Amino acid sequence: MAAGDDGGSERTSARTSPFGQERAGLRLRLARTAAGAADGSPFVLLRSTAGSRTYLAEVVTDAGAVLQRFQWKLRLDDADGRANAEVDDAWRRERETLARVRSPFVVAPFPVPAAVEASAPLWWCLRLDRGFAPVSPQTGAPLHTCRDDATLRANGLPAYADGAVRFVHDGRPGTPLYAMVPPPSARSVRSGRDLVRDWAPLVRGEADDAVADRAAASLPCIDCRHRGECWASGGAPGELPAERELRPVSFHDVEALAFEHHDFDWSDACALLGGAEHDELGGPRPLVDQAAVARLRGDGQWLFAADPARGPIEKLRAKLLAFRDLCAGVAAVHATGRPHLG
Repeated sequence: MAAGDDGGSERTSARTSPFGQERAGLRLRLARTAAGAADGSPFVLLRSTAGSRTYLAEVVTDAGAVLQRFQWKLRLDDADGRANAEVDDAWRRERETLARVRSPFVVAPFPVPAAVEASAPLWWCLRLDRGFAPVSPQTGAPLHTCRDDATLRANGLPAYADGAVRFVHDGRPGTPLYAMVPPPSARSVRSGRDLVRDWAPLVRGEADDAVADRAAASLPCIDCRHRGECWASGGAPGELPAERELRPVSFHDVEALAFEHHDFDWSDACALLGGAEHDELGGPRPLVDQAAVARLRGDGQWLFAADPARGPIEKLRAKLLAFRDLCAGVAAVHATGRPHLG
């Protein structure tokens, strides 16, 4: 079947996320960075913790003009080894707290379609610049986080609640589990790289037609006009060009939170009040509002800039006011019944 005009599949209709979809002339997208993010993805990474990554996302017009930016905090497997049940509970409590807190000193949730915060796993084709839901190479059915303890135990793995690694599966008997990086003890589990390679028969027309038709609803490669280049064997032994083009944004079911985006946080404010330039601040500074930068660099920032006695006191007062705002935000979270510090 012929490819669509965008290089994708005419049969591809199932979408895993609103990212990349148009809605009333507007669409959501993850902000791109030419240099690549610290995690190797093409998206702007704002911060990374042991169990999450926060990306910069945008609301854009159909012409590509950015209307608003927001933060997209995405759950990962916990690098500190906490059990899945504990991490599930932590995300549930954070979501409930954000829904209850009411304070101008706490970063507010950003209104997004529900599927931005909860959906099937999300992969990205760099060549087409579009997201898609991964499918089982064996059945063409969608892959989802496996919470079925019987399936996990049949593969020699702990129950979902007790494990610290999550796996994806199509829910069908006899098909393999996949993990981005399988633990050494999980010998029957295939890797994220294996998943891409296992799609090759679907894309090359070597799989059962019914399975390929089912998979084509989500996997754009099957009808893509670039499939001959991306799925040709060659280069390094066993390497497929598609392995460089297809990247998991969320290998597991998407569990995320959307927040308002601010160019600077409290620690940035203190540094700027102390005389630092915005490009001297630590951490990534992507797409900072240039009007805000111009105001920070402009004249008239201080009443007593030229007074060696009162100038430092004026800056100290501003820093104390900023710290008061920070304490007010912590108190607002505490008022929901959830300790914020400690």
